[in-house]
Amino acid sequence: MEWSYSGDEVYVTGSFCDWTTTYLLSTNPKSIKTIKLNLHPGVYQYKFIVDGFWCYDVNKPTMKDQQGNVNNELIVEPAPCPPQKSNNSHTQKSNNSHTQQKSKNSHTHIQFRTPLQFPCELIPLITQHMD
Repeated sequence: MEWSYSGDEVYVTGSFCDWTTTYLLSTNPKSIKTIKLNLHPGVYQYKFIVDGFWCYDVNKPTMKDQQGNVNNELIVEPAPCPPQKSNNSHTQKSNNSHTQQKSKNSHTHIQFRTPLQFPCELIPLITQHMD
């Protein structure tokens, strides 16, 4: 996940941790705040906490929670299935002797890119959602 707007200290939290944990984003060489979270496939809501203020990224999909709060929405797709092996014993022997397939982690790394400046027209929207 990325936060490309202004902010000195940026955290993210969401339904992926039942909103109980905040994760500090680190600053990459391009001065973009980033974090990689290993998430299982599913639909998640999340929000950033920027210098103590709750914010969402208007350039990413959003959804409202049961209380009417606007949060970002993240859909994590399942990892692609590995290719099926042939039942031909010669092919299986060849595959086993030359390559070994390792099962891939079912978690997915997500990265987002957003504009480098925080849009001024969003300040009133964010202020409304800070309560």
